[in-house]
Order: sequence, then C-alpha cells, then structure tokens
Amino acid sequence: MNTITIQDNFIDDKHYEELTSLHIEYNKVHWIGALAKPQNALHKLVLKTRPDIPSATDKLKPPYSYTGATAWYNIRPIHPQWHNDIDSYCTKNGITYTPQDKPPYTYLYYVKEPSKGGELQLETGDLIIPKLNRLVYFPCSLIHRVRMYTGNRVSIGIIWWFDIPSELYGVLGEKETKVLDRLWEIEDERKIIKKG
Repeated sequence: MNTITIQDNFIDDKHYEELTSLHIEYNKVHWIGALAKPQNALHKLVLKTRPDIPSATDKLKPPYSYTGATAWYNIRPIHPQWHNDIDSYCTKNGITYTPQDKPPYTYLYYVKEPSKGGELQLETGDLIIPKLNRLVYFPCSLIHRVRMYTGNRVSIGIIWWFDIPSELYGVLGEKETKVLDRLWEIEDERKIIKKG
C-alpha cells in the first residue's frame, strides 16, 4: 500500500483565514479525539481529514475505531532528516513503543509554500511540491524528509491513531483535546547530548 494522494484547494477561504490567524502553541503536538467537539480552526482541519470507511482492499479498521489524531506544525526543520512518523512519535530514550495497530497514513497540509525548494521527498523517489492549501497523504511508515528551501514553508502534519502508545502519552480519549510534547525533538536532543 504505497498510495500517495494529493488534494488541492482542501479548505475554503474562510477556514483558511481562521487557520492562519489562529494563536496556538506551534511547538507542541495537539491531540484531537475522534469524537471531540472542534474548538478552533486546527481542530476543524484535523477532523476534515478523518479517514472514510476503507475499501475491502485497504484492510483497515473503519473510522469509528480511530481514537483520535495528533497534529503538529512543521515550520523550519534545521537539519531535514530521513524518518518515518511511526518511529518519530513512538520512540523515547531509544526504545520504540510501536502500537499494535499502526496508523495507515500521514497527512500533510500546506499552510504556506516556500519561495524555492521544500519538496517532500519520499523513499519511493516521489517528490511532492509544497503548494498553499494542498493536502497530501501517504503511508505513515514511508521514510521521507523535507528538502532544503528558502522562504516561508509551513505545513501541518496529522496522524489518525487507533491506539497511540499510552507508555509515552498517557491515556488519550476520543472526546478530549490535549497539548503534548514533541517526543522526536526530545529524542533528537538526547542523541546530541549522548554524542557530545
């Protein structure tokens, strides 16, 4: 299942204006439960990406079994690294807590496009051009990175979870919203300290 899907003009002008004027913690991960009432434009965006009932060939659980989604802002990666989002989200102190039912897709919504570069580079060889109001989704386990760029590239990453590791995040309910730390940044810092 190496499907890559692109949807342009994903949200309407009013929603986009609300999203770009939102004051929120940009350096955190936002948990939005599958049944949570949307509290702002980011929550509305996340709930708009909620997967539909899959076809028989997808072999995925139906949407009502998703507990919720995580969303995070990607503003400027200092050193764009190859990674997959399962390991990024589920690793702490060098130990990976892989969920029993892995999320099927990473969703990436482009809020701002850079003046040059910034393509999403996938291990498949695909290059996705960053374009304002574009939604891209691809298998969550695919290794990827953002290519170097100039200008102001802002995207929002979203992952829908069946069971996010409680060992790392505690129990997150389908009706709640919560702000969480970015474990991958803590893990990257730990690696730097360990090397030094």
